[in-house]
Amino acid sequence: MKNKYSAVINQFGLTFRQYRLLLSMQRFLVDDDIRREMDKDNIELKRLWLSEWENSVLKTIDEDAVERTLILDMTELQKEIDIEKESLQMTNLPFYLILLELSLFTPYYPLNSDRDKEYKTLKIASFKTSFNLVLEKFSKLLGIDKNMIKKFQDSYSKSVTAISGKTQNVIIGIATGAIITAITAGFAAPAIGTLFAAEGLFGAAAIASGLAALGGGAIAAGGLGMAGGIAVIVCGGAILGVGCGASIGSLLQVSPDFALAQAAKLEVVIREIIFLCQKDVRTMQVIIKEQRSAICKLEDELLELRISDQKNKKEVKNLEKSILYLKKALERYQNIYMEANQNEG
Repeated sequence: MKNKYSAVINQFGLTFRQYRLLLSMQRFLVDDDIRREMDKDNIELKRLWLSEWENSVLKTIDEDAVERTLILDMTELQKEIDIEKESLQMTNLPFYLILLELSLFTPYYPLNSDRDKEYKTLKIASFKTSFNLVLEKFSKLLGIDKNMIKKFQDSYSKSVTAISGKTQNVIIGIATGAIITAITAGFAAPAIGTLFAAEGLFGAAAIASGLAALGGGAIAAGGLGMAGGIAVIVCGGAILGVGCGASIGSLLQVSPDFALAQAAKLEVVIREIIFLCQKDVRTMQVIIKEQRSAICKLEDELLELRISDQKNKKEVKNLEKSILYLKKALERYQNIYMEANQNEG
């Protein structure tokens, strides 16, 4: 079962070198936003957030695998991307995954910090202008059409709306702060560190680094039982691990929004990357199979919750909603798969 899980989840895994590229580009985005901020108090607060975030995510990098620093120079970033391109050879899927996470990245989420209430008030200074211009620079560096940024953002918004059944406009980076707040409220500290932080971290450092990475779209592979050079899982891949014994199911008991966001990202990967860009029907089929398995496992967990203790009412309600989201998402994945088969025919 472990080998089967690894084969599926590897499609959504980034190595430490690739993860460092993602973090470095996220830092560029925040730094650019700070430079465009007009309010002096907000500038200072954003700088504090960036410092806390950077210190936290650096702890999730294995210094034996790659240098434990972020890249601060655009020329150096281009150099590191070019090196990675050569090593990838036949596939550029990791670059698509990186660009997707960048396109949906919304900073200033909680970091388990004393300043979290202040950070909650921060907004991106000019999201639709300068933020997207920086994203376009990154798409060029990665060798991906800049139009994919808007495709990712629009596809994600449509997916969230369709899966949730809500009619209101959906903000990119849906409820990142709310998701993390729910996690910190619903988990004991050791559980948060185990699920999201890098191996070897404990206590407050584990919580902070885990939440910092999670808010940026990454879940530590070690927390999912992964090995073999994969550093983090991104773009919704984590929910596929539920059916093979990963502990992500417990997260869905405290945050249905997490299930919604992950399922929507996974749909973007299936539709915009695997189907339209790679024409890979086989991978779509495997993902759908694993999603079914994940739902079955979650339904078993739900049954156990219902019969175990009356104190689990909130967890039951949350897990029911999470399963509903995943089932709706599965229907949409299957429709994409059917469309792909028709096109092949």
